[in-house]
Amino acid sequence: AVAYFVIMLMYNLFFHPLRNYPGPWLNTMTQIPHTLLMLCGLPHKRHLALHMKYGPVVRIGPNMLSFNHPDAMKDVRGHRKSGEAEHGKDPIIVLSNGDNIVGSDRENHTRFRRALAYGFSAQAMLEQEPTFKAYVNQLFQRLHEQS
Repeated sequence: AVAYFVIMLMYNLFFHPLRNYPGPWLNTMTQIPHTLLMLCGLPHKRHLALHMKYGPVVRIGPNMLSFNHPDAMKDVRGHRKSGEAEHGKDPIIVLSNGDNIVGSDRENHTRFRRALAYGFSAQAMLEQEPTFKAYVNQLFQRLHEQS
């Protein structure tokens, strides 16, 4: 067990595909620092500090990168280019089932996406803006009452 742990640490540090991305050396070897930050509710503050130190792309875990640039969103979450491999779904995070858009296979995902597409269009968002504003104002009012 100890040998496996040491081998994984060495792999993550020297041979992992993300090894060339900047970040704290402890974060490159183990998930523990990121997990502790998540438990404390502080990852956003630490990630901001890491981006200030290392730049727009930071390795925050053995298998995790943090991007701090708007152009990254297109590459990370955008549509695939033709011929490009599909982004796999992490089985630890996503349960494979056909009941929702996140866990569905390609065929069901397309069906769900078509059904939901209009609700996320620019026109629909503009139509819903007054409703969102009303709920945000109500949230702030209640937060102010509680403080």
